[in-house]
Amino acid sequence: MDSSNNNNEEDKHEAQSILEHEKNALIFDNICHNQQESCFTKLSENLNLDGFKNFIYLIVLISCGRLMFENYNSYGFSANPFRWVEYVVMNPLSRPTFFLFLLIHFFIMGSLILENCYVSFLYGNQRANRLANGTTKFETNESGEKLFRYIYTTWLGSMMSLPFIINQLFQCNPYLLSFVCLIYSATFLKLYSYHQVNSWWRTNKMYGRTREQIPNLERVEAKVANYIENIIKPNYTKPKKRKFSLNRVDDNEGPLLYYPQNLSIQNIYYFFYAPTLCYQLNYPRTKSINFYFVARCALEFLFLIELETVLFEQWIIVPLSQNHFILSEMTFSEFLLRWSKMSLGTISIWLIGFYSLFQSLCNLTAEILQFADRDFYGDWWNAKTIGEFWRLWNLPVHRWCVRHIFKPLLIEKGYSRITVAFIIFFISGIFHEYLFAIPMNILTFHFVIGMTAQMVVELATSHIHKTNVRLANSIVWLSLIFGQSLLILLYYNDLIIKLRREAALDVIDIKKRLL
Repeated sequence: MDSSNNNNEEDKHEAQSILEHEKNALIFDNICHNQQESCFTKLSENLNLDGFKNFIYLIVLISCGRLMFENYNSYGFSANPFRWVEYVVMNPLSRPTFFLFLLIHFFIMGSLILENCYVSFLYGNQRANRLANGTTKFETNESGEKLFRYIYTTWLGSMMSLPFIINQLFQCNPYLLSFVCLIYSATFLKLYSYHQVNSWWRTNKMYGRTREQIPNLERVEAKVANYIENIIKPNYTKPKKRKFSLNRVDDNEGPLLYYPQNLSIQNIYYFFYAPTLCYQLNYPRTKSINFYFVARCALEFLFLIELETVLFEQWIIVPLSQNHFILSEMTFSEFLLRWSKMSLGTISIWLIGFYSLFQSLCNLTAEILQFADRDFYGDWWNAKTIGEFWRLWNLPVHRWCVRHIFKPLLIEKGYSRITVAFIIFFISGIFHEYLFAIPMNILTFHFVIGMTAQMVVELATSHIHKTNVRLANSIVWLSLIFGQSLLILLYYNDLIIKLRREAALDVIDIKKRLL
């Protein structure tokens, strides 16, 4: 036993001496390595890429600067900041378009008169009864509502055809006519919403459902009650009495407006100028106007619009006019080069236009009209799918599509979500085609095909973003960068072919035709 204990003690002493020797040796090894992963592996955490972001920003700035200098060396500074004002105001071709601006008020008043005439018809046939609280109860008349729907749809359709008719009778300014077509499209959406909401009030039905058939009715009622108590009433100010009114009853004395008290000139024109496409009888309002904010938004809008027009002439019109773009006369490599150069200009102009419209102009009109809902866009730049981008970048149009197309077709008609989404993209393509086809007097369906093709990209990105969000977002950006420039090149190609066919010329100074 003693010998074994002695052996164990000797072994321990020897092991301890070896360990001390190794420690002393490792000191002189000057250890600098440990078990760890590389930065770009998946195991690394809290990886900071701010330096690479700065590098990418610098590369983008250098690339943009190079293209700007290349554009200047090739064409000089051909854009005139004041030419657009002269071209729009002094050009004789602008006179018919100014007439179209005035005619739009004829259709607005026509919609108001149609609604008042229909209410008078219901009163005359004893299908509407005034209640003691000042509201009106209407008897449901499906056949009458269907006939009235045909009437106001025909009325709005005739409004949309007017720019085409005027452009055929008179040669209109194409740029100003494009703006007129945009105003007419927005007015169509507004007036359609105006008529449909009034119909919901008359029939006490929404998407074919009565009040009792609305799912989660208690939650909806609680939402409405909260809206009235916390949004409408706190900011309510009693309106001044008006000498002239088309109301069927006396002016509303409380914070809430009911049908048909809303059938007035003041109400419909407030809706026309408000930065929304969806009609409501009662909007959230602010108590006062911030005039400093109004001035800032106005200056922003004027500066950005002027910058946008200058860049459009310098980066789009001048290069296309001096280097005629015709697909049949270009090689594939030349087409790719022209396409890539055009993409920088189009996406830059589009981004400026987005900010000037949704941030500057919409906030300007909202502040003047004390319109409290300033949510005009979301963070579309982070969109992971094409569908998410279209939902976020233009919230007024998105809300209108959901309210007046998506829900009626999905709930009332029973269509599937895919079918309804395809219909919405197709209708959007028709409206985009309307903005270009009528001013240029060309019908090519490029926008219709491009918008319906978005469904394919949507299906692709909806699968990709589940595994790679960054790649899905990159696809969305690539579709924006290259899709818009491709459409411009295709329309320009068709325009050149059309002008050559009409004039039988080999060379056309397209800049003189368009400016």
